[in-house]
Amino acid sequence: MAGGCALLLVGSVSLTVLAVHVFQTAQKSFTSCLPADFPAYPSAHLKRNFDYVIGTGLPEGDSHRCEQTLDTNDGVQTVNTFYASHLDSGDWKLGHNFAPDGPLDFHRISRPPTSGTVQFRPLQLIGGLGTRILISLDS
Repeated sequence: MAGGCALLLVGSVSLTVLAVHVFQTAQKSFTSCLPADFPAYPSAHLKRNFDYVIGTGLPEGDSHRCEQTLDTNDGVQTVNTFYASHLDSGDWKLGHNFAPDGPLDFHRISRPPTSGTVQFRPLQLIGGLGTRILISLDS
C-alpha cells in the first residue's frame, strides 16, 4: 500500500513538472521577442516566435535575433504600406523598400546595429488571399 502511494506521488510530481515546463515553453513561444516599440500589424496573428541568443552566428556586436512569422487577412500591398510608414518613424528608420512584396530593411536610430528585415508572402486563406509576414531583427 505504501509503495503504491509513493509511486502515485512520484507520478503526480513528475506530471506537474512536465506541465509547468510545457506551459512555460508555450508561453515563451507566443510572447513577442520584438522590442515593445516595434510596429505591430493590427490584425496579424502570431504563428511563430523564435528568440536566438549569443553563439548562433549573429552579426558582430549583436547577442540576440528575433524571428517572427505572422498571418493576416490583409493583402501584401496593404501590409507593406503599413510597415514602410511605421518603420520610418519613431526610433525606427527604413533603409530600403525593394518591391511591393518587400523585403524592407530597417534599423533602430538610437542603436544602428539593431537592424532587420520584414518580408511578405501571399497566403491562401479560406475566402481569399492574405499575407504572411516574416520579421527578422538582430540586436
